[in-house]
Amino acid sequence: MEIQKQLKDNRPNLSDSSIKTYTSIIKNLYKRMFPHDDQIDLKKLENESLVLDHLKDIDGSKRKTILSALVVLIKDNKDYRQLMINDATQYNDLQKKQEKTEQQKEHWITQQQVLDVYKVLESNAKLLMKKKTLTSKDFQDIQNFIILSLYVLICPRRLMDFTEMKLKNVNPQKDNYINKKEFVFNEFKTKSYYGQQKVEIPIGLLKILKLWIKLNPNDYLLVDTKQEKLTPVKLNQRLNRIFNGKVSVNLLRHAFLTDKYQNIPALENMIATATAMGNSLPQSLEYVKK
Repeated sequence: MEIQKQLKDNRPNLSDSSIKTYTSIIKNLYKRMFPHDDQIDLKKLENESLVLDHLKDIDGSKRKTILSALVVLIKDNKDYRQLMINDATQYNDLQKKQEKTEQQKEHWITQQQVLDVYKVLESNAKLLMKKKTLTSKDFQDIQNFIILSLYVLICPRRLMDFTEMKLKNVNPQKDNYINKKEFVFNEFKTKSYYGQQKVEIPIGLLKILKLWIKLNPNDYLLVDTKQEKLTPVKLNQRLNRIFNGKVSVNLLRHAFLTDKYQNIPALENMIATATAMGNSLPQSLEYVKK
Protein backbone atom coordinates (compact mmCIF):
# COMPACT_ATOMS: atom_id res chain seq x y z
CA MET A 1 0.00 0.00 0.00
CA GLU A 2 1.33 3.44 -0.96
CA ILE A 3 0.64 4.97 2.47
CA GLN A 4 2.56 2.28 4.33
CA LYS A 5 5.46 2.48 1.87
CA GLN A 6 5.72 6.26 2.21
CA LEU A 7 5.59 6.07 6.00
CA LYS A 8 8.30 3.41 6.03
CA ASP A 9 10.46 5.33 3.53
CA ASN A 10 10.17 8.52 5.56
CA ARG A 11 10.76 6.81 8.91
CA PRO A 12 12.61 3.46 8.46
CA ASN A 13 12.73 2.82 12.22
CA LEU A 14 8.98 3.21 12.68
CA SER A 15 7.46 0.09 14.25
CA ASP A 16 4.95 -2.03 12.35
CA SER A 17 2.23 -1.21 14.88
CA SER A 18 2.83 2.53 14.42
CA ILE A 19 2.69 2.18 10.63
CA LYS A 20 -0.59 0.28 10.93
CA THR A 21 -2.08 2.93 13.25
CA TYR A 22 -0.88 5.87 11.13
CA THR A 23 -2.17 4.23 7.95
CA SER A 24 -5.62 3.81 9.48
CA ILE A 25 -5.67 7.43 10.67
CA ILE A 26 -4.60 8.79 7.27
CA LYS A 27 -7.11 6.65 5.34
CA ASN A 28 -9.97 7.80 7.56
CA LEU A 29 -8.89 11.44 7.31
CA TYR A 30 -8.75 11.18 3.50
CA LYS A 31 -12.20 9.55 3.31
CA ARG A 32 -13.71 12.37 5.36
CA MET A 33 -12.05 15.07 3.30
CA PHE A 34 -12.50 13.52 -0.14
CA PRO A 35 -15.46 11.12 0.14
CA HIS A 36 -15.99 10.94 -3.64
CA ASP A 37 -12.47 9.80 -4.53
CA ASP A 38 -12.20 6.15 -5.56
CA GLN A 39 -8.47 6.10 -4.87
CA ILE A 40 -6.27 7.93 -2.37
CA ASP A 41 -4.13 10.72 -3.81
CA LEU A 42 -1.58 11.53 -1.12
CA LYS A 43 -0.55 14.76 -2.85
CA LYS A 44 -3.88 16.26 -1.77
CA LEU A 45 -2.79 15.90 1.85
CA GLU A 46 0.24 18.07 1.11
CA ASN A 47 -2.15 21.03 0.78
CA GLU A 48 -1.71 22.14 4.39
CA SER A 49 -4.18 25.03 4.17
CA LEU A 50 -6.94 22.66 3.05
CA VAL A 51 -6.06 20.01 5.64
CA LEU A 52 -5.68 22.47 8.51
CA ASP A 53 -8.98 24.09 7.62
CA HIS A 54 -10.60 20.66 7.88
CA LEU A 55 -8.92 20.00 11.23
CA LYS A 56 -9.61 23.39 12.82
CA ASP A 57 -12.85 22.35 14.53
CA ILE A 58 -11.63 18.96 15.72
CA ASP A 59 -10.84 18.55 19.41
CA GLY A 60 -7.15 19.23 20.11
CA SER A 61 -6.47 15.82 21.67
CA LYS A 62 -7.78 14.03 18.56
CA ARG A 63 -6.21 16.51 16.15
CA LYS A 64 -2.71 15.99 17.56
CA THR A 65 -3.07 12.26 16.89
CA ILE A 66 -3.97 12.94 13.25
CA LEU A 67 -1.13 15.44 12.94
CA SER A 68 1.34 12.91 14.35
CA ALA A 69 0.55 10.67 11.39
CA LEU A 70 0.74 13.55 8.89
CA VAL A 71 4.11 14.68 10.26
CA VAL A 72 5.54 11.28 9.34
CA LEU A 73 3.71 11.02 6.00
CA ILE A 74 4.48 14.54 4.75
CA LYS A 75 8.17 15.15 5.32
CA ASP A 76 9.43 18.57 6.41
CA ASN A 77 5.98 20.15 6.75
CA LYS A 78 6.56 22.77 9.45
CA ASP A 79 2.89 23.76 9.69
CA TYR A 80 1.76 20.24 10.63
CA ARG A 81 4.65 19.81 13.05
CA GLN A 82 4.14 23.13 14.82
CA LEU A 83 0.38 22.66 15.22
CA MET A 84 0.95 19.17 16.59
CA ILE A 85 3.36 20.53 19.21
CA ASN A 86 0.90 23.31 20.10
CA ASP A 87 -1.96 20.83 20.49
CA ALA A 88 0.15 18.48 22.60
CA THR A 89 1.22 21.32 24.89
CA GLN A 90 -2.30 22.69 25.28
CA TYR A 91 -3.74 19.24 25.94
CA ASN A 92 -1.13 18.56 28.60
CA ASP A 93 -1.82 21.91 30.27
CA LEU A 94 -5.54 21.15 30.28
CA GLN A 95 -4.96 17.75 31.84
CA LYS A 96 -2.84 19.29 34.58
CA LYS A 97 -5.55 21.83 35.39
CA GLN A 98 -8.27 19.18 35.71
CA GLU A 99 -8.41 18.28 39.37
CA LYS A 100 -10.30 15.32 40.74
CA THR A 101 -13.91 16.02 41.60
CA GLU A 102 -15.01 15.47 45.19
CA GLN A 103 -16.73 12.25 44.11
CA GLN A 104 -13.56 11.04 42.40
CA LYS A 105 -11.52 11.79 45.52
CA GLU A 106 -14.00 9.85 47.65
CA HIS A 107 -14.03 6.79 45.39
CA TRP A 108 -10.53 6.98 43.94
CA ILE A 109 -8.89 3.59 43.45
CA THR A 110 -5.35 2.49 42.63
CA GLN A 111 -4.43 -0.16 40.10
CA GLN A 112 -3.19 -2.37 42.92
CA GLN A 113 -6.59 -2.15 44.61
CA VAL A 114 -8.21 -3.12 41.31
CA LEU A 115 -5.91 -6.14 41.07
CA ASP A 116 -6.71 -7.14 44.66
CA VAL A 117 -10.43 -7.24 43.84
CA TYR A 118 -9.67 -9.09 40.63
CA LYS A 119 -7.84 -11.87 42.47
CA VAL A 120 -10.87 -12.43 44.72
CA LEU A 121 -13.21 -12.65 41.71
CA GLU A 122 -10.80 -14.98 39.93
CA SER A 123 -10.62 -17.36 42.88
CA ASN A 124 -14.41 -17.43 43.22
CA ALA A 125 -14.96 -17.94 39.47
CA LYS A 126 -12.55 -20.88 39.33
CA LEU A 127 -14.55 -22.67 42.01
CA LEU A 128 -17.87 -21.94 40.31
CA MET A 129 -16.65 -23.16 36.94
CA LYS A 130 -16.09 -26.62 38.45
CA LYS A 131 -19.78 -26.99 39.25
CA LYS A 132 -21.83 -29.26 37.00
CA THR A 133 -24.86 -27.00 37.14
CA LEU A 134 -24.78 -23.22 37.49
CA THR A 135 -27.49 -21.13 39.09
CA SER A 136 -28.36 -17.72 37.66
CA LYS A 137 -26.32 -16.13 40.46
CA ASP A 138 -23.35 -18.40 39.71
CA PHE A 139 -23.49 -17.34 36.06
CA GLN A 140 -23.50 -13.64 36.96
CA ASP A 141 -20.71 -14.09 39.53
CA ILE A 142 -18.54 -15.72 36.86
CA GLN A 143 -19.46 -12.89 34.48
CA ASN A 144 -18.21 -10.37 37.06
CA PHE A 145 -14.82 -12.05 36.74
CA ILE A 146 -15.07 -11.89 32.94
CA ILE A 147 -15.96 -8.19 33.10
CA LEU A 148 -13.02 -7.27 35.27
CA SER A 149 -10.72 -9.43 33.14
CA LEU A 150 -11.61 -7.14 30.23
CA TYR A 151 -10.48 -4.14 32.28
CA VAL A 152 -7.36 -5.67 33.82
CA LEU A 153 -5.75 -7.97 31.27
CA ILE A 154 -5.84 -5.49 28.37
CA CYS A 155 -5.87 -1.71 28.10
CA PRO A 156 -9.34 -0.75 29.47
CA ARG A 157 -11.75 0.48 26.81
CA ARG A 158 -15.07 2.30 27.13
CA LEU A 159 -18.26 0.53 28.20
CA MET A 160 -19.90 0.35 24.78
CA ASP A 161 -16.90 -1.40 23.27
CA PHE A 162 -17.78 -4.55 25.20
CA THR A 163 -21.54 -4.24 25.63
CA GLU A 164 -21.68 -4.34 21.81
CA MET A 165 -19.38 -7.36 21.63
CA LYS A 166 -21.12 -10.34 20.00
CA LEU A 167 -20.34 -14.05 20.10
CA LYS A 168 -22.94 -15.27 17.61
CA ASN A 169 -24.88 -13.97 14.60
CA VAL A 170 -22.11 -11.50 13.88
CA ASN A 171 -22.08 -8.91 11.12
CA PRO A 172 -18.30 -8.46 10.54
CA GLN A 173 -18.79 -4.96 9.12
CA LYS A 174 -20.96 -3.57 11.90
CA ASP A 175 -20.56 -5.58 15.11
CA ASN A 176 -17.82 -5.86 17.70
CA TYR A 177 -16.72 -9.48 17.86
CA ILE A 178 -13.94 -11.94 18.62
CA ASN A 179 -12.02 -13.24 15.62
CA LYS A 180 -9.71 -16.07 16.69
CA LYS A 181 -7.04 -14.27 18.74
CA GLU A 182 -8.19 -10.67 18.44
CA PHE A 183 -11.01 -8.32 19.32
CA VAL A 184 -12.53 -6.55 16.33
CA PHE A 185 -14.16 -3.21 17.14
CA ASN A 186 -16.53 -1.62 14.64
CA GLU A 187 -18.72 0.19 17.14
CA PHE A 188 -16.96 2.56 19.56
CA LYS A 189 -16.88 6.24 20.41
CA THR A 190 -13.98 7.28 18.16
CA LYS A 191 -14.77 4.98 15.22
CA SER A 192 -15.09 7.98 12.86
CA TYR A 193 -11.39 8.76 13.44
CA TYR A 194 -9.89 5.27 13.62
CA GLY A 195 -12.24 3.12 11.57
CA GLN A 196 -12.27 -0.58 12.42
CA GLN A 197 -9.83 -1.47 15.19
CA LYS A 198 -8.28 -4.85 15.92
CA VAL A 199 -6.72 -5.63 19.29
CA GLU A 200 -4.73 -8.77 19.97
CA ILE A 201 -6.09 -10.79 22.90
CA PRO A 202 -3.37 -11.88 25.36
CA ILE A 203 -3.12 -15.65 25.92
CA GLY A 204 -4.34 -15.42 29.53
CA LEU A 205 -7.47 -13.50 28.58
CA LEU A 206 -8.08 -15.72 25.55
CA LYS A 207 -8.17 -18.82 27.75
CA ILE A 208 -10.67 -17.14 30.08
CA LEU A 209 -12.89 -16.07 27.18
CA LYS A 210 -12.91 -19.57 25.68
CA LEU A 211 -14.21 -20.95 28.98
CA TRP A 212 -16.83 -18.20 29.14
CA ILE A 213 -18.01 -18.82 25.58
CA LYS A 214 -18.71 -22.45 26.53
CA LEU A 215 -20.85 -21.29 29.46
CA ASN A 216 -22.60 -18.39 27.72
CA PRO A 217 -25.24 -19.48 25.15
CA ASN A 218 -26.24 -15.91 24.26
CA ASP A 219 -25.44 -13.77 21.22
CA TYR A 220 -23.67 -11.14 23.30
CA LEU A 221 -20.52 -11.43 25.37
CA LEU A 222 -22.12 -9.72 28.39
CA VAL A 223 -25.74 -10.18 29.47
CA ASP A 224 -28.00 -9.16 32.34
CA THR A 225 -30.01 -11.43 34.66
CA LYS A 226 -32.67 -11.79 31.92
CA GLN A 227 -30.01 -13.01 29.48
CA GLU A 228 -30.42 -9.84 27.45
CA LYS A 229 -27.58 -7.66 26.20
CA LEU A 230 -25.93 -5.68 28.99
CA THR A 231 -26.26 -1.95 28.33
CA PRO A 232 -23.46 0.55 29.08
CA VAL A 233 -25.50 1.90 32.02
CA LYS A 234 -25.98 -1.58 33.47
CA LEU A 235 -22.32 -2.43 32.95
CA ASN A 236 -21.28 0.67 34.85
CA GLN A 237 -23.72 -0.26 37.63
CA ARG A 238 -22.18 -3.72 37.68
CA LEU A 239 -18.71 -2.22 38.13
CA ASN A 240 -20.06 -0.13 41.00
CA ARG A 241 -21.31 -3.26 42.73
CA ILE A 242 -18.09 -5.19 42.12
CA PHE A 243 -16.17 -2.52 44.00
CA ASN A 244 -18.87 -1.82 46.60
CA GLY A 245 -19.03 1.81 45.61
CA LYS A 246 -19.10 4.27 42.73
CA VAL A 247 -16.06 3.01 40.86
CA SER A 248 -16.91 3.73 37.22
CA VAL A 249 -15.12 2.65 34.07
CA ASN A 250 -13.54 6.12 33.93
CA LEU A 251 -11.92 5.58 37.32
CA LEU A 252 -10.62 2.20 36.17
CA ARG A 253 -9.12 3.86 33.11
CA HIS A 254 -7.58 6.58 35.29
CA ALA A 255 -6.09 3.97 37.63
CA PHE A 256 -4.62 2.02 34.71
CA LEU A 257 -3.03 5.08 33.06
CA THR A 258 -1.76 6.52 36.35
CA ASP A 259 0.00 3.24 37.11
CA LYS A 260 1.33 2.82 33.56
CA TYR A 261 2.71 6.35 33.12
CA GLN A 262 3.72 7.28 36.65
CA ASN A 263 7.44 7.31 35.77
CA ILE A 264 7.16 9.06 32.39
CA PRO A 265 8.48 12.66 32.23
CA ALA A 266 6.04 15.57 31.86
CA LEU A 267 4.94 16.09 28.25
CA GLU A 268 6.22 19.65 28.08
CA ASN A 269 9.70 18.43 29.06
CA MET A 270 9.59 15.81 26.32
CA ILE A 271 8.53 18.40 23.75
CA ALA A 272 11.23 20.84 24.89
CA THR A 273 13.89 18.14 24.61
CA ALA A 274 12.70 17.11 21.15
CA THR A 275 12.67 20.73 19.98
CA ALA A 276 16.19 21.31 21.33
CA MET A 277 17.33 18.28 19.33
CA GLY A 278 15.65 19.63 16.19
CA ASN A 279 13.11 16.80 16.16
CA SER A 280 9.34 16.43 16.41
CA LEU A 281 8.10 14.56 19.47
CA PRO A 282 7.05 11.42 17.49
CA GLN A 283 10.46 11.39 15.80
CA SER A 284 12.26 11.61 19.14
CA LEU A 285 10.18 8.81 20.61
CA GLU A 286 11.20 6.54 17.76
CA TYR A 287 14.81 6.83 18.98
CA VAL A 288 13.81 5.39 22.33
CA LYS A 289 14.20 1.63 22.24
CA LYS A 290 13.92 -0.65 25.23
